[in-house]
Amino acid sequence: MSDSESGGPDSANVDIDLHPPDPLPPLAPFQGEGGAWRRRYEDLREEIRREEAERQVEKFVEQGKLCPAQAPFAEALLQAADTIVFDGEKRPLRQLLIAMIERQPPMALFSELAPSCGNAGDHSAQLLLPEEAEFYRRHFPDLSLDDIARRKNR
Repeated sequence: MSDSESGGPDSANVDIDLHPPDPLPPLAPFQGEGGAWRRRYEDLREEIRREEAERQVEKFVEQGKLCPAQAPFAEALLQAADTIVFDGEKRPLRQLLIAMIERQPPMALFSELAPSCGNAGDHSAQLLLPEEAEFYRRHFPDLSLDDIARRKNR
């Protein structure tokens, strides 16, 4: 008996279904939920808008283009979906605010500046009150105010 007569792998009696399966019913994951899916979609869009605004404001604060006190105001404006007329065209408020802040020069907000003094070695102006300096000049003219100031703070 040959393979074709015995129903082996080369058998012509193999039953092959050439018809595709019945199509699945259309997916409707939000059917029966009413408007819940729309509310969820709007909540997610609002969350994304808020996160983008927070990231943008953090970047501007790091660059020195906004101070931390301005951050909540900038976040609120960046989250707004409103448009305004600018230069004869309707533009999103977010776009205009970003353009305005990006054009602003950075501010040195977080650096400490020390007052400059004419004499680098004379620290008496920072360490003595004006009344004290005058007292020492009047009563101890031979002593250096810098020496007095150094000894005073020991």
